[in-house]
Amino acid sequence: MRINVVLSLLKKEFLNIIRDRKSFIIMILLPLLMFPFMIGIMSIILTSFTKVDQVIKFGVNYEVTEDFKQFIDNYSDKYEVEIIYDTESNLKEKFTNEEIGMYVIKDGNNYVLHYDENSTTTIANNTIIESIYKEYREQYLTNKLNELSIDYEALKSTFNIEFEQESVTEMGSLIPSVISMVLVMIISSVCFSVAIDVTTSEKEKGTLETLLSLPIKKSELITSKYITVFLLSTMAGFLTYVSLFCTLFFASNTLSKLGVMSLQINFEILIIYLVSIILISLLFSGLLLSVTIFSKNLKEAQNSLYPLELFVTLVSMLPMFGIKATMKLALIPFVNISLLFNSSLSSIVDPSFVLIAFLSTIVYSILLIMIISKLYNQEDVLFNSRALSYIQFKNGKSKTICFSPLTSLLIALIVLVLSYYFSFMFISLSQYFLLAIMPLTILLVVLVAGLLVRLDFKESFKINGFKLNRLLTYIMIYVCTYIIGNYTLELLTKLFPNMSQNYEIYASALSFDNLGLSILVIAFLPAVFEELLFRGVIFNSFNKRYNFTVGIIVSALLFGVYHMNWIQGVYAFIFGLALAYMYYRSNSIFVPITFHFINNLLATLISYFEINIFIPAGFNYFFIIGGIILLFLAIFVCEQKE
Repeated sequence: MRINVVLSLLKKEFLNIIRDRKSFIIMILLPLLMFPFMIGIMSIILTSFTKVDQVIKFGVNYEVTEDFKQFIDNYSDKYEVEIIYDTESNLKEKFTNEEIGMYVIKDGNNYVLHYDENSTTTIANNTIIESIYKEYREQYLTNKLNELSIDYEALKSTFNIEFEQESVTEMGSLIPSVISMVLVMIISSVCFSVAIDVTTSEKEKGTLETLLSLPIKKSELITSKYITVFLLSTMAGFLTYVSLFCTLFFASNTLSKLGVMSLQINFEILIIYLVSIILISLLFSGLLLSVTIFSKNLKEAQNSLYPLELFVTLVSMLPMFGIKATMKLALIPFVNISLLFNSSLSSIVDPSFVLIAFLSTIVYSILLIMIISKLYNQEDVLFNSRALSYIQFKNGKSKTICFSPLTSLLIALIVLVLSYYFSFMFISLSQYFLLAIMPLTILLVVLVAGLLVRLDFKESFKINGFKLNRLLTYIMIYVCTYIIGNYTLELLTKLFPNMSQNYEIYASALSFDNLGLSILVIAFLPAVFEELLFRGVIFNSFNKRYNFTVGIIVSALLFGVYHMNWIQGVYAFIFGLALAYMYYRSNSIFVPITFHFINNLLATLISYFEINIFIPAGFNYFFIIGGIILLFLAIFVCEQKE
């Protein structure tokens, strides 16, 4: 792919879209002005329909000081404030009966202001009372500081104010939902407009045929179109993002009067929003380009996108119906990001939900990019002669020997996301089931992916027996790797004690009372299905596309990352190098499966019977040097038998 050609095509696409006044309004002005316009309208409505009572009443369960009474009298010429004295239970009853809109309960030096926000008049009254207490508190502290030489922070603890909302108001929960809905719909609307312009419009005008007649590759063409849609939708998202948070910052008083007390913006939320905008733009771009390419004209494109627009609208409105961000919804595309926007504004963010939502969106985006690439490589799709032929499965023997490197990495990512997701979904079930989730997920994903690409499973995952003349060298490689791996871990745990402590906490949480099930879920299932993924899929794809060195390093590195903790990860990386080498030399997936099973079986038996053999705590440098020498000797002998 030639970068200069892609950039030239990208420039052409940008100029064609920016010249259109309608596109400029949709992509620039709408994102920038939407939120200020919304909050401005709300502010006007609030100002028009909100009025303060002639006499503002609030209750207290304590005797206020003369100084406080004088402060209230002098607070404003506009307001008349009446204090109602009563017990806490009576005040709560009057509050329930709407005789008062606020009451204050004093407990020592702590003042708790109870309020409700079911009417705009009550909102205005409560705002004034809150201001009175806040300003009196500052005056109180200032006077004390003038009289005594006391630290201000220490003095603040003598007069605390808390705000406790008695009921969840419709307006307070609605605003974050409306904001997240607008954000999603603006990004989607820009994607819709740009995707139609760069695909269907070019078909209708005949410029697509002209482009294809030029000396450019189809991969360069689709790359420029995808980047155009992605960049413009991301730009619209960022402009909306800036508009949103600037509006939240400058309109905080208006929002608080509307009952929105939970919009607390911090650095983590800003980052979540930025990443979410990028990811949802990636997803929208891929989806829309793969849909609009089938349309012959603008009308047909708009009709084909109508169901998708309706779906996006409904998804963006989900938070308004009280649907929250839960792990059950973390894998549903668009839904997860929409709920994430809403939960971020409410400062209720589950890190696990964020991780699953981000990773799954990346997976969906990569899948869509692969689909688009396939579509643009078929002229019958581009010119609508046989629009859906690309999805038909052909009969006959599979021709694909192995997955491509990108597909193998995508499979590994899908396995990681699904395993993590299933672990949270079924966390209350047996630990034997939880341990079996990851290898069974590997089986499911590899099987489905293999069927989709018409993989020749027999050729890709060869199952041959041992060659007896190499059995001894394989055993020697395993023993030496075991010694080197465990000695490396011993050295690392001395250098980084926290690594060992974290792993010991994880290991102590596991308790196995059934040896047979332990062998099944710890030794057998991982040995079989992890080898299918890391050696049969990942090593094979990188070895055939690049070379043995790249294949062995990438497969071992991903094998280490897959274990998701330092102790197992470092050992798995070293062990993965040996397994990949044995697989390469034996040309049989049966060999690494066998030694993987032996290794896991030893670990299971050591843990179950609590024995201390095989642990290299007493090893000295003589053993580790001897292990390295024997390892190279075994590899040398193995190479000589080629």
